[in-house]
Amino acid sequence: MDLALTAGPGFRWAFSGPLEIADFGGLDIWKSVVENLAPELSKAEKVPEFIREKVASGNLGTKTGEGIYQYSNKVVEGKLVERDEKLVKLSKIKEGK
Repeated sequence: MDLALTAGPGFRWAFSGPLEIADFGGLDIWKSVVENLAPELSKAEKVPEFIREKVASGNLGTKTGEGIYQYSNKVVEGKLVERDEKLVKLSKIKEGK
């Protein structure tokens, strides 16, 4: 379980929170995953109302320029480069290099 978290979401959460990660993945995708996976993990069957409202209004995250946050193409490109550079550095730290 520790490895799954530290090599999975925890690894990314060092630089981006879960809401920003949802924006970058696409709120429509996140909504679908939660609706299909949540019943297996808990009694929850729906995503939060604010996510349904965002998806219904076409605000899907970085792919539409707005989700939970607003994004310009320049901001998205910069964040992706910054995230990838940080993930490479963190990976090297974890490997002891």
